[in-house]
Amino acid sequence: MARSLLTYWKNIRTTGMIMPTTTFAVDHMLRGVDFEQCQNVAEFGSGDGHTTKMILSHLPKTAKLFAFEINEDLRRSLELITDPRLVIIPRGAETLQQVLQEQQVPNIDTIISFIPMSILPKPLVQGILQSSKHCLKPGGKFSQIQYNLKMRPLLREVMPGSYFTLEMRNIPPAFLGHWFKKV
Repeated sequence: MARSLLTYWKNIRTTGMIMPTTTFAVDHMLRGVDFEQCQNVAEFGSGDGHTTKMILSHLPKTAKLFAFEINEDLRRSLELITDPRLVIIPRGAETLQQVLQEQQVPNIDTIISFIPMSILPKPLVQGILQSSKHCLKPGGKFSQIQYNLKMRPLLREVMPGSYFTLEMRNIPPAFLGHWFKKV
């Protein structure tokens, strides 16, 4: 855990976090997801695998979790998870469509995002959101954690009907963006 914390702090520009997301915040992000029906889930910014394990605990045995993580140090911890449902993607979230084509996956049921969109360039964020919207199946859920509301207007523009909730039981308290793709 200490090594992970040091990695988060040393790489705050890419992780956007000072420590892993709390169980409370992750549970809040996963509300409304029908895991029994999930076959393909994407996790952006999987970090050291803390949240990955939580997501895997909900998934059916036949499902796949595509864990996107660009930080090599954090990915090493992620690679210690021995679960056949886990597919580690050492690329950025902007490559989602390409990854799905390579994996021969038609769409994603749920996207859980921990990437620091508020500190990324706007064109990159727009690309990630557009790709996410395109790849989600009808009825699918997109969840994004943020520590400020800077990206709220952009999320609402790309994903109309999205909304934010506040989770105080996180360090620091977090805003959680939610969007369900219309059926």
